[in-house]
Amino acid sequence: MSFWLIVVTCLFLGVIIIFCAFFICSTIFTAPWVPSSKKDVFNILEAANIKEGDVIYDLGSGDGRIIISAAKKYPIKKAIGIEISPFFYLISWLQILLAGLGSKVKVKLANFYKVNLSDANVVICYLFPKEMKKLADKFQKELKPDTRIVSLVFPIVNWQPEKIIRPNSGFKSIFIYKIK
Repeated sequence: MSFWLIVVTCLFLGVIIIFCAFFICSTIFTAPWVPSSKKDVFNILEAANIKEGDVIYDLGSGDGRIIISAAKKYPIKKAIGIEISPFFYLISWLQILLAGLGSKVKVKLANFYKVNLSDANVVICYLFPKEMKKLADKFQKELKPDTRIVSLVFPIVNWQPEKIIRPNSGFKSIFIYKIK
């Protein structure tokens, strides 16, 4: 076996191991990455009732498709994705750069529990019930009145949604909450 074949094989295996480690890390801490279809993204953004000048946060933003789509479709002030996985952070950052949306769309490599959400008008999340329950206090403390929370599939425990949307395809339920 040639030297270069060994080097390339080791690099390839290293990339695979790093990807798996980041994927497992994000799955253990919040939820696995489940990419949303274009139809799902459309349903999510419609459910969020996005208005001109809104600031949108996507908690656990994965590859950034929701924040990028929001910036392309709506006259928002900014969209911020919070992602704990360096792998998905990098993918998001590159997609934002390639889309030319760097002035309106940002992605932060961070734990969303440690990010201040006080300037949000819309918060989007697709997280397990355990995470949603933990976020409930954070939402009450940081979000201003009339901020819309869009939770995909899983409701916020002990909260009454303002509306539940059950699209014909894609997600089973989209729960809409508004901070009082």
